[in-house]
Amino acid sequence: MFLNQSFLFNLESFFCHLNLCYRIFFCPSFVTFITATSRAIIFTILHAYEKTQLSIKTWNSFMGLVSVLLVSFCVLSISLIGSDNTVLGIPTTLDGPFKPVTVPLDQTFRGHAVDLPDTDPRVRRIVQGFEPEQISLSLSTTHDSVWVSWITGDFQIGESIKPLNPKTVASVVRYGRLRFPLIHKATGHSLVYNQLYPFVGLQNYTSGIIHHARLTGLKPNTLYYYQCGDPSMPAMSSTYYFKTMPASGPKSYPSRIAIVGDLGLTYNTTSTVDHMIANSPDLVLLVGDVCYANLYLTNGTGVDCYSCSFSQTPIHETYQPRWDYWGRYMQPVTSKTPIMVVEGNHEIERQVENQTFVAYGSRFAFPSRESGSLSTFYYSFNAGGIHFIMLGGYIAYNKSVKCDSLILQVSPARQYKWLEKDLAKVDREVTPWLVATWHPPWYSTYKAHYREAECMRVAMEDLLYQGASDAVCSSSELVIIGPGAFELEGKLLAGKALKSALSVVAEEVLSSEIGLISMCPSLFSEYELIGLTVSSFEDIVEFARNPANCPRSAVGSEVLESAELVSLFSLRYVAKSLRRAAGFEEKFMASIEGNFPVVQAAAVRCSVVINTNLFRRVFHQEIAARNTRNNKIALILPRTVVLTTLQARLQVICNSFKHFQHVDIIFNGHVHAYERSNRVYNYTLDPCGPVHITVGDGGNREKMAIAHADEPGNCPDPSTTPDEYMGGFCAFNFTSGPAAGKFCWDRQPDYSIYRESSFGHGIFEVKNETHALWTWHRNQDMYNSPGDQIYIVRQPEMCEPKVE
Repeated sequence: MFLNQSFLFNLESFFCHLNLCYRIFFCPSFVTFITATSRAIIFTILHAYEKTQLSIKTWNSFMGLVSVLLVSFCVLSISLIGSDNTVLGIPTTLDGPFKPVTVPLDQTFRGHAVDLPDTDPRVRRIVQGFEPEQISLSLSTTHDSVWVSWITGDFQIGESIKPLNPKTVASVVRYGRLRFPLIHKATGHSLVYNQLYPFVGLQNYTSGIIHHARLTGLKPNTLYYYQCGDPSMPAMSSTYYFKTMPASGPKSYPSRIAIVGDLGLTYNTTSTVDHMIANSPDLVLLVGDVCYANLYLTNGTGVDCYSCSFSQTPIHETYQPRWDYWGRYMQPVTSKTPIMVVEGNHEIERQVENQTFVAYGSRFAFPSRESGSLSTFYYSFNAGGIHFIMLGGYIAYNKSVKCDSLILQVSPARQYKWLEKDLAKVDREVTPWLVATWHPPWYSTYKAHYREAECMRVAMEDLLYQGASDAVCSSSELVIIGPGAFELEGKLLAGKALKSALSVVAEEVLSSEIGLISMCPSLFSEYELIGLTVSSFEDIVEFARNPANCPRSAVGSEVLESAELVSLFSLRYVAKSLRRAAGFEEKFMASIEGNFPVVQAAAVRCSVVINTNLFRRVFHQEIAARNTRNNKIALILPRTVVLTTLQARLQVICNSFKHFQHVDIIFNGHVHAYERSNRVYNYTLDPCGPVHITVGDGGNREKMAIAHADEPGNCPDPSTTPDEYMGGFCAFNFTSGPAAGKFCWDRQPDYSIYRESSFGHGIFEVKNETHALWTWHRNQDMYNSPGDQIYIVRQPEMCEPKVE
């Protein structure tokens, strides 16, 4: 029977009502209703319409009645949404702040923290020769590309090993929207990594050939089929499939995102993964601590606490085959669902030549280059209307550094600079939700790892709360001004943000690689290479007499006493350059130029570097050094109020480029328990602060965290709290609030809403631009029974900060 336009219109209207009710009210029961019945309804209606002898008019009337009933269902849903914003009994963050809750420990669920043995069929190698195994997917920065990773060839372990040659096996993925033929082809790269120990009796390891290939040109929200391997051998995998992320936009989101941490490979892990699979996630976020290979000796002997049992070993050993076991066990999930991983402390895995994180950085594909980080430790990506920021808790995150006893301000770590730039790029009209994850939590009340990441919080919390400025205006960026800037590379370079207002910014230096050389060589790889430091008193005097001679690279404290000799010369060109760029008044220039020696620009071969943030500290009589690359001069700012005029002009320019990027939610692991916070900033309840959620309870063999730092006798000694790997001490006593003068609260802190020691995972479901449903599932519950659930509500109109 012919389906006429009127009937199709009513059928379309029916499903529009379905979709409208879903998008407006997003009630869990209604979502279930849609999922379970929508397909059945359409096929039933079409089948009945084809078979029935009823007239078109009768059918149109029937469909109209169905639509009316559906609207009535929606009205009933509205009545279930209370005035306190609770949706079908589920609270929202608008109802907060909530009073703290601690769920008593259920001792019956502490078992099964035992690793799967290497005899378990789920971790055994079942492929032959160079057929692919341990297949996994990960996202690129946007929906149109996906990474496929796999391993060919078996690992070797022993005292004498011979690494495989990656060039002998091709890295090819064939893919397409049809299972056959797979019309597209991507070629990737391959590598082999080694874990080596230069001690007698320890076994070395070499991996199979690890392949990474990036698929491009993908359509959003689309099912693709793929095979990976080397077709010339032939050694291709079976055909797998995946679904791409939705295109970024304010109304476009993945259905479900699974969040899990500290997963391991125990029998508890298998329960967590089974629960997670039952929730059918579109994406998995693993917030550190993957397989716990570092709880083993190289001979395969494993324990719950390495330092307790093997404190005398010459190096912290690992048993790398545990990585292969984990990859094989997880393949049924990761070959179909993308997994995004960030490093945890159990991925450090020191080896020969002080190498670390080698397995982590080799086995997973990361969208590092696509997101501008060039590091596997931190990166970002979009999943529909969500922008995810994955940060590294075990790589430098400093905003600035003081080296030795000198007042030497240094450019921030690469990670901090990258985060500023990444935040500045976020468009909340395209990705309304901003979610950050890293391994060690900032707001955990458990005794285990209590305030361990305090230095990271001190360095980065303001940035994640207040947002980022454009690169030039940020306290982390350098601005080169003066004759040196004009001669750099023989041309004038302009910074991206201030091309029209401050044309003397040298973009080349702003994007340069970062590191300290002579004074802090251990930090070289994480800080901007801005050259050698200012030199001795004699060199500065010589420079004042002959500006064409750049100082040498020694450092002396007497430099700080003779700063005027350099800075007076430099400030003349600071002011002159700013006048050219930003229209400074002639009267201002005339008032200061007489105070500086006349120097011919052509005779100056030394660039001058300042940091805009330093202007704000001039009244505190602080002096700070800034260095340039390639043995050029460092400017030491003078103690003079004339800089306040320059600061005022720069501040006006910078404010116009300010980006406000409040992070909405932060996910962490590390602590083997579950905890959710009220919105918090700097240990104070704040309606604009992010919600912090710790999900470090995936199932590892170290068992659950139980003791709370606020319980009698459990407050740790502050000297024991800094992270062993990162070092530093920032966790001082609280200065305000109920815990003022103390290192720990004497009750569950106000910022902690809910905490429970149970294994499990979380599901994150963004419903629209302002509402997201968070559900934590405990392993001991039925699959559809949540342990904790809340709607997280964004309030962008309330939380945009004021420009000072």
